Amino acid sequence: MNESKSTTEVAISAFIHELSRMPATLSGEDSSLDSVWEEIKAQVQNEESIYWDAYVETMSVLVEAYVEGLSADVLENLRDELYLDDDGDVGEGLFEALLDRAGEEDVAYEPFDFEFFYYDVMGTTTYGQVLKRTSIWTAQVRVWSQVLPKGGEIGLISTSAIECEISEDVFNFAKRAAWPKLSAK
Repeated sequence: MNESKSTTEVAISAFIHELSRMPATLSGEDSSLDSVWEEIKAQVQNEESIYWDAYVETMSVLVEAYVEGLSADVLENLRDELYLDDDGDVGEGLFEALLDRAGEEDVAYEPFDFEFFYYDVMGTTTYGQVLKRTSIWTAQVRVWSQVLPKGGEIGLISTSAIECEISEDVFNFAKRAAWPKLSAK
């Protein structure tokens, strides 16, 4: 069954499309994300940067321009969908819906420039493989060591814990050697 999108969903999709086309340079910094939309999602889900006001302004301008062009019927439909009273600000309702969506969608982080690594935990070398980048400084990983179960364990790690990046060849050697103790020094 093919259900049509709600008026609110059409508006949110249009905002996301526009924000996704903008490069992630509102802050003037290098970003590990591809677009303004990805930056917004990362900041809503993690921590607002000192440039958050620029992102808010960008979203506000898009929403205001969209709302200004709507007919009275469409505005009424949006008020109903957003559960606003007759005096409810449709722009604010759409802005909040956009932020809600930003909080729900996964952030598309660029992969780290390494896949394999090791670090020391209480004298035991732990080897790891990055499965997925989950934030600017964290990743979902699978780790192995002499004291972990044979299949390793999956969890989240801060990149600050990583002592040394290693090649796939070194990782495979360590696997064949039953995860020997190494030193990053």
